[in-house]
Amino acid sequence: MTGIRTFVDPGRACPGPGIGPFAIGRFVVIAVLLLSAACADEWHPGKTGPNCLPPPTPPPDNGPPTPERLFAPNRMELLLRNDGSRGMANAVVSFDDGPIVFDFGLWVGARVNGRVRVSATSYNAPEFRPLPRGPDSVALAYILVPGDGPGEADYDAWPVEAGAPSDDERNPRRIGTATGWIALDDSDPSSHTVLHSDPLQAEVRETVWAETALDSVLFVRFQVTNVSSATWEDLRLGIWCDADVGMAANDLVGSDPARQLGYTYTAAAPETIWGAWQPAVGFTFLETPEDAGMTAFPQLLKGWGEPNTAPEAYNLLHGLDKLGAGFVDPTTQEVTVLAVSGDPVSGTGWYETYPMDRRLLMSTGPFVAQPGRTLTLTVALVAARARRAHENVTALRAAVDAVRANPASWSVSSP
Repeated sequence: MTGIRTFVDPGRACPGPGIGPFAIGRFVVIAVLLLSAACADEWHPGKTGPNCLPPPTPPPDNGPPTPERLFAPNRMELLLRNDGSRGMANAVVSFDDGPIVFDFGLWVGARVNGRVRVSATSYNAPEFRPLPRGPDSVALAYILVPGDGPGEADYDAWPVEAGAPSDDERNPRRIGTATGWIALDDSDPSSHTVLHSDPLQAEVRETVWAETALDSVLFVRFQVTNVSSATWEDLRLGIWCDADVGMAANDLVGSDPARQLGYTYTAAAPETIWGAWQPAVGFTFLETPEDAGMTAFPQLLKGWGEPNTAPEAYNLLHGLDKLGAGFVDPTTQEVTVLAVSGDPVSGTGWYETYPMDRRLLMSTGPFVAQPGRTLTLTVALVAARARRAHENVTALRAAVDAVRANPASWSVSSP
């Protein structure tokens, strides 16, 4: 990996469960922990030994923007690529240096002249390409960190004219603790190897940022523009995720419509990567077009439940299974587009009980996008961990509530 930048913010919080207070930088903590004994029954950043992750050793970023970066503003770390892909590494999102997300991406689906088209990013096969396209493309992954200004590579190259965040004087604008930015489009037919759809002719500008006070949160804003000459009917925007919170095989998935939340959490089974800790991670919709909120959450099972075509993916974006059948809540016997929306903590309603390698898809819609219209979807990626199963869900809810109660972190500070 090239072009990775690391920095220590004096306001960074010490690693620990939930959303922590201001404290010393994470790398100082790791250096101290490296002097401690090997893993016991719980996992801590920087420890080595059986079932423990090796300590990260990212090189400093001394060069210009590159196609692939590590965005590491707080306890969360995100692999940021200029084509929107997340890769097939051990984790594309980590929390306290432990893996929580294997892959995630944006899905855009609509009817164009009566025919279904869906463009997606998943499993290292993005159906998007850097914007602008072509052999002379200069669209890279850009990151602004505290202290950046004229003379810094990212600041000087910051693509304001392409839509990267800027102030009233058209200078590069850092949002929160740090800001990352990429721009994509789906117009190359040869890139549509996941769902085999015709392109929508969509441009996507993705901004990622973080706030020091919300140290287990990343904010991601997708600005999706219809640059075609056709209208997108029944448009759906979705977030797809293969979370893998630690081990892949002991995960469960749930939805929380009241919090606009889709989440993945570990079951009571032993967590060999995180030890005694039980992690959880989720996406909450903060800003959706027309205030539609989360309108669908299918139960997307690994393998046979995953789509191979655009119509199958489009069904899932509507809250149906890939063949177009509705999901039946086993506790009410009623059809629902918001699956597994029960409460695993209290043991009420429909929730998953069989841990396995899971997938997650949450979507919003329908919308109509005339040529030239831009729609904005803003989400928060939130992580938490706790000592016992289901306590991680409670911790995640508390973290999500803290985000939703602080709109200044994602609306006033918007790009």
